Amino acid sequence: MVAIRKDDYRKAAMERMKDAAILKNQERGHTTVYLMGFVLECMLAYCYCTRHTTEYIENVKSYNSDTWQKHERLLSKVKDAGLEAHMSQFGKFLEKWKVHMRYHPNHFPGPQGLKDANQLYDIALSLVKAINREAI
Repeated sequence: MVAIRKDDYRKAAMERMKDAAILKNQERGHTTVYLMGFVLECMLAYCYCTRHTTEYIENVKSYNSDTWQKHERLLSKVKDAGLEAHMSQFGKFLEKWKVHMRYHPNHFPGPQGLKDANQLYDIALSLVKAINREAI
């Protein structure tokens, strides 16, 4: 496994967030939501490293690779990053976001689907802002 610096998690999140915004503007809700899930994962890793004052996530004594290397454990990552206050919002996002979305053409068909995807994008965006505030 390649070690990733704390600030690189944040930089990757910001770049993927730009990509997600472009996809949102193109009304590609499914891919927007999928990508925002990875934005959140990167931001959680950044927050976790910041909380434990380390450059590399693997250097944290309580680091559990079984949690951090599995996408379906997003809520465990929220807790590990000290963001329990946002658990409800993460839960709403996680109801619709799954890593296996990459194998499906569209979980958000039609006008209502696009509306749902946009709401999830907004939830993820507000979570990114909250993580930024709390990690600094």
